[in-house]
Amino acid sequence: MHTASRVPAQPARPHRHQQRKSGPKLTQSRHNWRTRRRGTLPPWPTCALAGLTRSVAGARMTVADADAADLRTLIAVVQPRLKEADQVRDRAAQAVRGAEQEDAVHALDKRIVEIEEKLCAAVAERFRLGCEHDSSVYACVLPRHCRPTESLHRAVVEGAVPALNGTSVPAVSQAVVAK
Repeated sequence: MHTASRVPAQPARPHRHQQRKSGPKLTQSRHNWRTRRRGTLPPWPTCALAGLTRSVAGARMTVADADAADLRTLIAVVQPRLKEADQVRDRAAQAVRGAEQEDAVHALDKRIVEIEEKLCAAVAERFRLGCEHDSSVYACVLPRHCRPTESLHRAVVEGAVPALNGTSVPAVSQAVVAK
């Protein structure tokens, strides 16, 4: 016999699909997926719902469906009330804005009256001083001592709304400005 050293036979190389790749260990969920794929796990997951039978699960689903239907009905009843509450809130906000605007208008009217009183007092004083210093026959004529600005004249005489830059808006445009 041949006495040469014999090299131990290497096991047959496994097929590429059977070969385990080196790398991190499989996670439990990946393991369950692979095992379930092979058909070794029961079709009903036992880890999360231990002891739950299909009849109990069906009863729970029926109760959950009934609860969901009750919630939908409650939402349908409450939704018009929510819309009504939104409308009431909007009307209240509009009323508050109207009251604030009315207060602002009254404050401006009061301020205008105060300014008119001061203007009239100043015009009267100017007229008095002009009459004392001028010995002319026409000295005691108001337009000789005090003339209003063009925008004030147009506002008082023609009804034109004065603009902020000193000019006035024609009376025809008042309706547009008022809006």
